[in-house]
Amino acid sequence: MSILTRAASKVSSRLGRNSRLIRTLRPSYERLLDLASGGRGVEWPVNGEPFRIAPEMRRVVAQETEPELWEFLRGNVHPGEQALDVGSLLGVYAIQTARWGGPTSRVLCFEPTPSVVKVLRRHLELNHVADRVSVVAEAVGDQPGFLDLHEHSDPYRNAIGVTDPAGIHTKVSRVPITTIDAVCKERNFAPTLMRMDVQGFEDAVLRGARDTIAAGRGRLRIVLEVHPQLWSLHDMTPTKFDALL
Repeated sequence: MSILTRAASKVSSRLGRNSRLIRTLRPSYERLLDLASGGRGVEWPVNGEPFRIAPEMRRVVAQETEPELWEFLRGNVHPGEQALDVGSLLGVYAIQTARWGGPTSRVLCFEPTPSVVKVLRRHLELNHVADRVSVVAEAVGDQPGFLDLHEHSDPYRNAIGVTDPAGIHTKVSRVPITTIDAVCKERNFAPTLMRMDVQGFEDAVLRGARDTIAAGRGRLRIVLEVHPQLWSLHDMTPTKFDALL
């Protein structure tokens, strides 16, 4: 496997990773990688931790990412953690949270992009945490219903209601939306940790989690990534967001 990947890397470097020939050959190469692994995905370390991922996701899953956040979570995820992973994408944080939290941990991960959800579920299986990580294939906001999901060539830029001007927009999909409060009540889930990365939709997600946050006071920790570069598209300002917090 390593010989195959090294050889392919040399060829793509010489021809250009985005050359027409490489783009044409890439799907066949990725199927070959999957066959060579026996369907177990490719070995893909992230921040020094072992992962297995779908071969076609190698360009999306960074091998080094957000080291400060990673180390913070490593030191603050406790055994038996009951976690919400909001904006899970391909599941790297959900998988590692389940590992750090051990066999009694539980993770609910939220991801609205249909094509991404399929790979997310596979990643949970490949990394042997599907027994403690559940997928909610919906967006999250302040009320249930349906909203437009703006998709991009880089799926980590996918966002509810807006197009990220720094990305390449590809399409708009109509997706179901729920709230943290509704899901936690329905599943009788009392979270101790919430990690959130929702591309500018932070205000709506927090508003839809008021009851959960209130019930978890003194127990629930929130790790929140914000995207102020997108707030103006949601009629949000730093002053308004500070008031919400």
